[in-house]
Amino acid sequence: MGGGGGGGGRTAGSTAISGTGKTNTPPALRVVVVGGGGVGKSALTIQFIQQYFVHDYDPTIEDSYTKQCFVDEDLCKMEVLDTAGQEEFCTMREQYLRSGNGFLIVFAVTDRNRLLIVIDSFCALVAFFVLSILPTPASARRHRQVQLEQQQSHQSAIFEDVRKLHTMICRVKDRDDFPVLLVGNKADLENERHVSRSEAEELARSLNVPYVECSAKLRMNVDQAFHGVVRLVRVLYDDGGDGDNTDPEDGGVGTITERKLANHSSDG
Repeated sequence: MGGGGGGGGRTAGSTAISGTGKTNTPPALRVVVVGGGGVGKSALTIQFIQQYFVHDYDPTIEDSYTKQCFVDEDLCKMEVLDTAGQEEFCTMREQYLRSGNGFLIVFAVTDRNRLLIVIDSFCALVAFFVLSILPTPASARRHRQVQLEQQQSHQSAIFEDVRKLHTMICRVKDRDDFPVLLVGNKADLENERHVSRSEAEELARSLNVPYVECSAKLRMNVDQAFHGVVRLVRVLYDDGGDGDNTDPEDGGVGTITERKLANHSSDG
């Protein structure tokens, strides 16, 4: 699938997601790559697994790849599941969610409409992992609504959906810390960008997940994205599956050490 671009990690508030050399994580992890059609899920996956860029767009039904690599000091065996676009994903969603240890939710920074699909995909993850429901404190809910209402008008469509998502997340008692990493692909296409970094970072903060920008074509931050979700999985397992992998003082979003992209303008 399509590729795309460069730099990456979260800039506002950061919790280092780093290895310790020891982990309770299962010996084989399944990382599920989800997102809309044409955003570059297959291109990212194949770059990570086989280290080359797929130029031709060929819609995926489902492909599975395996790779062994060191993430920090620990050897990790990964199965990467490259899923279909949103339309097909809806019909197979439960199967993907049941099998995954960690998730990359991918959108293209060149396509604003696909960013809304990210929110829908994240809603599915939250709904699947809900173990119990708690009432949301009215004051906290209102505080967040006021914050969202103050966003600029060009963000309103995105953050209207985020407001709905936030209400759902606030009701999650236990599994709101499952390993999810938000990926903005095709960042090498700077002249075609329709989603700014600041908008994507605000979305990541709203979802309480790390954010990284990638270029499948230039292989920028591809390893960082996949290694980042492995670290999130390790944190969850090392905390016994119910620990908090974020720092409340930094907004709850982890750091991905990213490479910055020079001024390129490519077609992938």
